[in-house]
Amino acid sequence: MRANGSEPDASDLRSFQAFHDFKVRQNGFEYPEAQLRASFDKNPNGSVGSYNTPDRVHNAIGRGALPRDYSRIRVPILALFGTLSVNYRYQPKDAEERTAIEEFDAATEVYAERDKKNLLKAKGGVRMVDLPQADHYLFLSNEADVLREMRVFLATLP
Repeated sequence: MRANGSEPDASDLRSFQAFHDFKVRQNGFEYPEAQLRASFDKNPNGSVGSYNTPDRVHNAIGRGALPRDYSRIRVPILALFGTLSVNYRYQPKDAEERTAIEEFDAATEVYAERDKKNLLKAKGGVRMVDLPQADHYLFLSNEADVLREMRVFLATLP
């Protein structure tokens, strides 16, 4: 079995079901096959094709990462943060890759801390919860944690 976080091989891409199964093994939680079908083209033989999200989408997400002014928000906020790293289960191939991942993580953490600091300026109050080792889809990877934190947050509302 390949290391978690590795690239899929041809057998993993033979169908969307096979790719789904690979993602479950890779991520350790049930990954939505519909998300894969929306994100990748389907080849004529039914295998998984190329990633189809246009660069303009990634660029828009990047613009969304610019600092925000939360000071005018006057309602309570629940902010859940998962890991910003590459898949934490992934085992780097060598020291060079490990260093690159560590540098990426350190740079990403700078943005995360900036965002958290800005978020604290909201007038309605903020409940910030870090969920280490939660995936980007933290509501899937850490469903119980998310539900618990939502219940705690909702219980504090008037």
